[in-house]
Amino acid sequence: MHCQHCGNKYEPSAVYCSKCGKPLLQDAQANEQTQAIVIQEHELFIREASASLVPEQAPVRNRRTRAGAGRKFIIALVPVVVFITTSAGVFSYYIYESDLNDHVAEWHEQAKQKAWGGNYHEAMVQLEKAAKVRPAYGALQADMDIINEAVAIENKINSLASELDKGALTEAGPLVKQLNTLLAGREEQIFSPLREAFADLNVRMVVVQVQNELDQINSLDALAVKLNTVNGLGGEEADAVRKQIVDKIALVCQQQTKELLQKKSFSEAIAMVQKGMAYAPEDTNLTKLLESIHAEKQAFEQAEQERIERAMQKAAEEDLLNQTAAVEVVKVDTSFDETGAFNIHALLKNAATRPIYSVEIQYSVRGKDKQILKKGTAIAMPNYIEPNESFTFDATVEGIEETDATVVIDHVTWYLD
Repeated sequence: MHCQHCGNKYEPSAVYCSKCGKPLLQDAQANEQTQAIVIQEHELFIREASASLVPEQAPVRNRRTRAGAGRKFIIALVPVVVFITTSAGVFSYYIYESDLNDHVAEWHEQAKQKAWGGNYHEAMVQLEKAAKVRPAYGALQADMDIINEAVAIENKINSLASELDKGALTEAGPLVKQLNTLLAGREEQIFSPLREAFADLNVRMVVVQVQNELDQINSLDALAVKLNTVNGLGGEEADAVRKQIVDKIALVCQQQTKELLQKKSFSEAIAMVQKGMAYAPEDTNLTKLLESIHAEKQAFEQAEQERIERAMQKAAEEDLLNQTAAVEVVKVDTSFDETGAFNIHALLKNAATRPIYSVEIQYSVRGKDKQILKKGTAIAMPNYIEPNESFTFDATVEGIEETDATVVIDHVTWYLD
């Protein structure tokens, strides 16, 4: 069935239209019945009044006077007046009821708009005012029930906000669970402000949690995880904590880079700064740090190359020394023994930078005119000689008659360790 005023569909048991608030067909029929009853009562009143208006006296037959004709006219006019009066009363009642319905509809609409805007208490005032006029209007009671639910949820949201103001995350946790349950599946427009407020508090709760943990985090990777957590959040508080995380990433990056530079780990230091810049691309300190690392790395590599070249040169010189001049002749003593044998005793030194062993000496005994009188070979002792360590060799030569004969070390061979 449809409302005869606005065409809105309604249930058979409905009394007033849920859209325009005006009385439905049943009320109109009731008004017609009321009108009929009133008319009947007025007709009875007319009959009684007519009877009373006629004086109780014997009828006068065949007597038509001017006064009698006037009384008949008045009596005939009474029903018409009563009918008009009754109709006006019924119409006035209908207008009155229609005005009330218009007021109820207006109050109902105002309540709806206020509820949609989150002003639940003001909406309840409008609904209660309308319910006093139309207590049987079921839609009003249904809306009041929903608003009571919304007010209960709003109270819990206010409690959650209070706990977050105090930083009491432990107390806020159960409230979040309760609100998730209460708002689950509530897609009505009246709950939109509550859903938005709860979403904002969820963001705020994450922000508070991250802020509480931020002082204890000194790892670049852990800070990156927290940054990813707040990157999807909106609002001024989320923006503020996001900046805090980015600033701390830059600070931790500088500290860790300094440690790497002390170890001359330039590649790792560059990688560390680049990683920090991925999260803090606008940090000028990181940009300058990266530039300084590249400059320091270049200077270090150049110095290292020069050092290596010097070391290689020195090594080559040492190698040449070790290969060609590892044995230094300190002194050579000669003497004749009782049998006339020519004895040689030589003191040598390891001039190499590495140990040598199995040193073999080739020598010659020469006369005063440098002619070679005898040649010989001797093995130095000890067999293994450390750098700068001294060693000797001894030899005895027969058949040397010149008392001023000398010994010349012709050639020495050795092995490097």
